[in-house]
Amino acid sequence: MRVRLGRRRPPRRTLVGFVLILAGVSIVLTALPGFVYAAVIGGLIAYIGYTLIGR
Repeated sequence: MRVRLGRRRPPRRTLVGFVLILAGVSIVLTALPGFVYAAVIGGLIAYIGYTLIGR
């Protein structure tokens, strides 16, 4: 296991994961009142972002 000190940017997958989580959460929050399918799709997008981060 290598540890690099002084890395300025996280890996690309982490950035994409955070963007997908933010997009999914915003879709869920805007779609919650009536659109169940949009909320489910937003949840799936957020889950994909979460798995990309690797936690």
